[in-house]
Amino acid sequence: MLPKSVQNDTRIMLELPPNWRSCSTEFVVGALLRQADAIGQYHAAALAMTRSSLDFMLSGPRWTGRPERPLLAAHSRGYRIEDWLIYVLPNVDDQSMDELSGLRQLQCGFDLIAPPWAARTARSAVQSFLTRTHADVYSIDSYIDLRLLWTRLDMDKSHSDALATLLALYMQSETTVPDISIRSIH
Repeated sequence: MLPKSVQNDTRIMLELPPNWRSCSTEFVVGALLRQADAIGQYHAAALAMTRSSLDFMLSGPRWTGRPERPLLAAHSRGYRIEDWLIYVLPNVDDQSMDELSGLRQLQCGFDLIAPPWAARTARSAVQSFLTRTHADVYSIDSYIDLRLLWTRLDMDKSHSDALATLLALYMQSETTVPDISIRSIH
């Protein structure tokens, strides 16, 4: 018989790719988010993964050495750092595009984080109807890879150590993502 804590564990476990420490950040993040999408949990996992990458970035010397440390605040569709919005798209469909058109009213720039399989479509949509808004469109796997790359270089960390830190931060975000966890990162 299993211990009660294991019997009641309803978390969905995402599987890391074999030899994940030697894989690119984009590959690992993409593989995990495809699994989350397959079980209908893409947006929750994408929000948590984005948050983890921003936490990692803000722990680097470019941010910790500032007289006033920037605050990472939650937003209904992502996060905000000072006057910059990080908007995490749940998917690219009519409803998401309608929500995006509402971003014209914002008086700030933003990064639009799209699913890896829909980044090109999101970029085209933003170019067509948000012409007067400063928006950078990224595939989530590329966005997270860039956060890790520059921060780990500043911190003189290896790729595998930075990726392990990202995954550990993600696993600590269980209050954000109660249903999803990553099978052992060790």
